Amino acid sequence: MKLHARADSVQYVTSSRPCMFCWRTDSPLTKEHVYPHHWRKFFPDVGGPDNVWQSGPRGFVERRGANHQFDNQVRDICAACNSGWMRQLDERVRPFVIPMAHGVLTSLDRSQTNAFRTWATKTALVRTLQDRSQQQQAHDDRFREFFANRRPFGELVVQAAACDYCHVDNNTSWVVPGEPSATSNTVTFAIGRLFAQVASSIRVITSTGH
Repeated sequence: MKLHARADSVQYVTSSRPCMFCWRTDSPLTKEHVYPHHWRKFFPDVGGPDNVWQSGPRGFVERRGANHQFDNQVRDICAACNSGWMRQLDERVRPFVIPMAHGVLTSLDRSQTNAFRTWATKTALVRTLQDRSQQQQAHDDRFREFFANRRPFGELVVQAAACDYCHVDNNTSWVVPGEPSATSNTVTFAIGRLFAQVASSIRVITSTGH
């Protein structure tokens, strides 16, 4: 049974499924937005696809009445993560990501650069969850490693550039037959004029009988 309630604009869903990041089951799952929903006010003219989809226990479902990039949601993140460190990370980068997304030439110091890479990694991991019903989400270990260290993991590349206003939102993955998740993901997204790409992979170990 699922119970939906609203508290501080966060929707809670009771579930025995663990949070993808912290792996807790005692904190209810929330409808986490892939891109910070409260940033939508900064991009009123940036739309999205004709249909906006939301992941859930039964796979992909269409969100009726949602037609904006910032409406995309997943149901795999717990309330503690959603309202805690993830929100704090969004707020940490907002002062420079929003100007960058509006085409303002921005110089980042080392701390800001690290924060941006961390935020882009978090966003990319959450984005892959939209494709969970096709088993194209990032590997579970990636979520746990990121949660434990709160920084980009080793085999990962984060790129960013300025672009014209465009809608880019894509997860290109490689899935090994028999594996429950992707072994590599390249997530590409654009917010306003900010273009970002995050690529990661895991080492696949195969065994053969002799």
